[in-house]
Amino acid sequence: DISSILPPPRAMYLNEAKASSPLDLLRPLGLFLALIINGIETFAHVVFQEVLLVFLVIQRDLSSTLVPSILCSSSLLFANTSLPSSDISSILPPPRAMYLNEAKASSPLDLLRPLGLFLALIINGIETFAHVVFQEVLLVFLVIQRDLSSTLVPSILCSSSLLFANTSLPSSDISSILPFLVQYATVAMKVLTYSTLYTFTFCLSNQIVGIEEDSINKPDRPLVKGYGGPRKYLWARFVVSSIVYLSVGYYFNCFLYSALWQVCTVCHNVLGGARLWVVKNTVMMLGTITMFQACAAMAMVHPTNMILWCAYYGITTFMLIALQDIRDVEGDLFVGRRTLPIVLGDTVTRAYLAVGFALTVPIFHVVLMHLARSSYILTAIDIVHGLMMASVALRIMFKRGKKEDHRS
Repeated sequence: DISSILPPPRAMYLNEAKASSPLDLLRPLGLFLALIINGIETFAHVVFQEVLLVFLVIQRDLSSTLVPSILCSSSLLFANTSLPSSDISSILPPPRAMYLNEAKASSPLDLLRPLGLFLALIINGIETFAHVVFQEVLLVFLVIQRDLSSTLVPSILCSSSLLFANTSLPSSDISSILPFLVQYATVAMKVLTYSTLYTFTFCLSNQIVGIEEDSINKPDRPLVKGYGGPRKYLWARFVVSSIVYLSVGYYFNCFLYSALWQVCTVCHNVLGGARLWVVKNTVMMLGTITMFQACAAMAMVHPTNMILWCAYYGITTFMLIALQDIRDVEGDLFVGRRTLPIVLGDTVTRAYLAVGFALTVPIFHVVLMHLARSSYILTAIDIVHGLMMASVALRIMFKRGKKEDHRS
């Protein structure tokens, strides 16, 4: 009941009875605004408590740390800098011709020029900060764009299906729909944030160590083109993003899965485990399992058959992930990797993958879909799934070449 979310009194926003007039339909808007105001107040309260805690912790040491530091820096500045004259223009750093005249103020308006300089400095700082943020966001997108369909999209679908399948849907009354929408939006934002960091930490480290390989296999990747600067800055981004990722995992109650994925990322990329197909496929399997388990944790829904679903997709990923290695044989040979197509050969690998994708259809139905009641929807899912897997299997065997293998 949405009224149970609010602290008393709640009669100001909602009536237990149905809307008796058109104005009653506006009451959910009042509730929504009240929730926003309450959130802002809570945030301000938390910030104040943290600032107060900082002050209480350090108050006894201010005289031996902060005060001497201020006195030291001030005395060094005054002792080693030529003191300006009384003219206000000499206090400001160059260039100052745009704002101040070397001569004394000839009119009262000239006294406002320092304020103009101060505002210009603030605006320049804001523009610089916005530019840096935009560049970093753009770099994140360029690094992860190829992997969104295999990480972000499945994560959103998984968490959404878990919520809709395991949550009692509200009635048509708008006041009862609002808390479900708030819950869904909250989970979606969590999954979006977590999945972006999940993908970025892996892809960034993978592309850092694979610049030479990508210059052959994927020359359009951002790091090959020089985005992000030298490697030391890229590694610094990886360390920072990993810390943020683990912190977000802890805050979203899925730290175990984020920590396991971080270990897999280091083993796969930093320690060179990707050179062996067994290690690479195992890491991809664990990545699939941790991704879906984290979605369940963020949605706060834990169905009894979740482990079965994760196991199915994890094992399927282990068996079939070699499809993405067929297109990269040239670059993998250059850096000394031992992927499945290199170990078994192109023809054997294609036959193995074609059979594997075809077999996923009956296995998927027997292992997972038997839990559902027979229906037209279930039959439609089986038909669509079968057509998709059959098209992939046929493409693997008859559509060859880098571009075609990438599409497959």
